[in-house]
Amino acid sequence: GSLKSNGELLRKVHFPAWTPVLGTSLVQLIQVALEVLVLIGMFVFQRNVGISWILMIPILLATALFAQGVGFILSIANARFGDVQYIVTVSLGALYFLTPVLYPMSLVENTASWLAWIVKLNPMTWFVTAMHEVMYSLQFPDWWVIPVLLVVGAATFTAGFKIFQRWSEDIGEIL
Repeated sequence: GSLKSNGELLRKVHFPAWTPVLGTSLVQLIQVALEVLVLIGMFVFQRNVGISWILMIPILLATALFAQGVGFILSIANARFGDVQYIVTVSLGALYFLTPVLYPMSLVENTASWLAWIVKLNPMTWFVTAMHEVMYSLQFPDWWVIPVLLVVGAATFTAGFKIFQRWSEDIGEIL
């Protein structure tokens, strides 16, 4: 929606088309940072703090890179094909319930192995599970988890940005 809402501006003023997309994401990142600060305050108050918390920084960085990469792809798809926004809304709703935010991953693994396999296909599962281990369980994830999350985040960001650049050359006329 950030490209469509800035379509007039993109036609009249010359600036990189990725600016509104990145701006929207930065606003969301600031909101998440404030929410995490409140959450940290609650954990400190309850004395549920551990050295594993240091890993929140790379996990949040990897998550932000991943989300921005997906955001680049979805924003250009939405600008070029109007109905994408409806598909994305339904898909994000389904992905939310397939991400172990409100329930532990062990609950799914112990209940239905076929469902656990589907949940593990959701990339956000890996980011959320790592954050759960670090914040709630005060445990360090397996040694390979953080590097993999960072590589996936950086690769998604890079791919999303390249796709966005390729398809946004004439975005002013399309909008």
